[in-house]
Amino acid sequence: LTHPTDLFILFLLVPTLLGDGILITELLIKQFSLLMVILGRITHISFLIKWLKVKPAQTIILAFLFAIFVGSLLLSLPVSSVNPEGISFLDAFFTAASAICVTGLTTIDISQEFTRFGQVVILLLVQVGGLGILSFSALLAVFLKKSMSHKQAMEIQESYAAKNRKQTKEIIKSIFIITFLVEVIGAAVLFIFFNHFSASSSDSFFYAIFHSVSAFCNAGFSLFSDSFMTFATASGLIVPISILIIIGGLGFPVIFNLMRYLDSRQEYLKLQTKLALSVTLILLVLGTVVFFALEFKNTLAPLSIGNKFLVSFFHSVSARTAGFNSIDLATCMPATIIMMLVLMVIGACPGSTGGGIKTTTFG
Repeated sequence: LTHPTDLFILFLLVPTLLGDGILITELLIKQFSLLMVILGRITHISFLIKWLKVKPAQTIILAFLFAIFVGSLLLSLPVSSVNPEGISFLDAFFTAASAICVTGLTTIDISQEFTRFGQVVILLLVQVGGLGILSFSALLAVFLKKSMSHKQAMEIQESYAAKNRKQTKEIIKSIFIITFLVEVIGAAVLFIFFNHFSASSSDSFFYAIFHSVSAFCNAGFSLFSDSFMTFATASGLIVPISILIIIGGLGFPVIFNLMRYLDSRQEYLKLQTKLALSVTLILLVLGTVVFFALEFKNTLAPLSIGNKFLVSFFHSVSARTAGFNSIDLATCMPATIIMMLVLMVIGACPGSTGGGIKTTTFG
């Protein structure tokens, strides 16, 4: 009675132990049982942390590792894979770590190897990783009406340049409202595009949500084997994806400051906001021009002038933070690759879903 999940697992194992008709494979039973045991012990984590006297910063790291571990278990389940026996735990672990860290790197083709369940798991991991475990824990505290610890409040306050605790809570709520609205609008626009290429509305709907979240979180995960190479000149897909990447890469402190500025509650733009916007604009323009010039007679040769600029702009946007591609990067000029490496190192803005040394640091 103290561990209801154990009783539930025992109930699942009864048909197997009695030799009755087995509806699911032995591997599925074992992995699902292990997962249920872990989930059943989540309530004990807080007691373990107190017993180990873990500091707040260490708690974030442990939560980060725990999310990767749970994601690995879910992705290694047979229900997540097209292969009845599932994928190797190493591939599952790498995919989960990549999703949480929003890198977009994979050892397997997620569009071919994972079922819809597995793709949903990746989507959730990308969302958690993009917004940050710290933000999710703070949001949970806000909704549960629990007071954050002084250290946690100070970390968030410093990270998002908030003036006090009240503004910190306001920023946390705004982060998730902004994220939800942007991703929903992005998904709605992408649905219109995907609906023309898919016979199933449900597939179009999932494709739209997945790529909207992946783009906003600057994750670079795609449900197409060649990323967006098939749609290199499709402005109906490339433009919305680019806008989502840019918004996600600006960072929540910048977005929050812009909102307050436009709402006239704050009369000035902070130095960080001005610097982030200026450097972002300069990098986008320079990246587009340099890519266009270097690849004009190479990978862009078969395209019209308009499509040349579209592909160049998309890779200038994607290279810094996301990782999508609409042409085969292996065929690009060495100078182009070096230019893209520079953009990758610089990355996105502070407090954003992207990585890098940050635009303000470079500026």
